[in-house]
Amino acid sequence: MNWYNIEQILERYWEGNTTIDEEALLKKAFSQDKVPEHLLIYSAVFQVLKDKSSEKFPTTNFENSFNAAIETKKTNFRISHFLTYAAAVLILLTSTFFILKKPAPKYQALTANEMAVAQKYLGLMATNMEKSAAISTRNLNKFKLLNKGSDVLKVYENSYNKSMKNLQQVEQIDYSYKQLKHLKSIENNKIKS
Repeated sequence: MNWYNIEQILERYWEGNTTIDEEALLKKAFSQDKVPEHLLIYSAVFQVLKDKSSEKFPTTNFENSFNAAIETKKTNFRISHFLTYAAAVLILLTSTFFILKKPAPKYQALTANEMAVAQKYLGLMATNMEKSAAISTRNLNKFKLLNKGSDVLKVYENSYNKSMKNLQQVEQIDYSYKQLKHLKSIENNKIKS
């Protein structure tokens, strides 16, 4: 299997520019056991597409068969349905009552030693968070410097592009001047002869 060609077809597939034969080739390629590692993520997509392609679509008289199915399944409200719903609501209310009736768990106060340990660890956590914030700020400042540098480069690039346009105009004028000079020399030669 030529995976380079498969990658090109895959790019056209995502753009919506493939034929049915090319899509079949993609499904076949990605259903193989030996798929390159960087293309493995697409195997699942084409496996699903392959599975979906085997599904049967409704017949041409779908509307008639659908309406017939609806008419056969019409049911009247029955007392058994009502009793079923009433029983479900009763069970729900009863279980809610017993769940809410449970007493809340009682918590014991921390001892002085436990409080000291908790404060120590919370202090360490706060210190580490401050260090992380400081490092993040420094890195953010570096990125800001990079952005400023790229802005300066853009200014130089614009200046360079303007200079190149001016240079092209000068070259055109120089070329025109040389053409005029050449025409004058031809004209002078004709006059002399």
